[in-house]
Amino acid sequence: MEEEISGKQVGIKYGLLLGLTGTVVFIVPALLRSTFPAMFLVYWAYFFVFLTLGMKEYKKANGGYMSFGKGFGIGMTISLVGGLLRAIMRYVYLAVDTEYFKFLEDQQQNNPFGPPPDSGQDTTAIMEMFLNPVVLSAMSLLGAILAGLIFGAIVAAIVKNDEDEF
Repeated sequence: MEEEISGKQVGIKYGLLLGLTGTVVFIVPALLRSTFPAMFLVYWAYFFVFLTLGMKEYKKANGGYMSFGKGFGIGMTISLVGGLLRAIMRYVYLAVDTEYFKFLEDQQQNNPFGPPPDSGQDTTAIMEMFLNPVVLSAMSLLGAILAGLIFGAIVAAIVKNDEDEF
């Protein structure tokens, strides 16, 4: 007989995996000072994978049944745990590697899509406001929560299998 598994257990398990993956996807390019613009797509792909795997594991452990609400709850738990872990690790990394902000500023200055050098706009104050560990970590957590709301609903709608009422 299979052991009972709760949505919370599954959410925490896959949330930790998502958080660790998100940390690696952030820290490796940061250490290498790489600017791979599509790296966020890699993270979102893992996001979908961990949401799907978590919901499927719960569904399998519960006789092949999972309601939309339960799936959505699992998705939000995965998102919150993963986002919180990723935000904490990002904060720690950014607090230690203060040179990374200089790298980001240099990248922004050399960005062909930024304001022209003679535009008269002083973007330094705005950039400094966003380039600190607290703000970047908070934005990371907020992004995970919003993604959990959207992607969790999508994956739960696809994976769900309600029990027959009769």
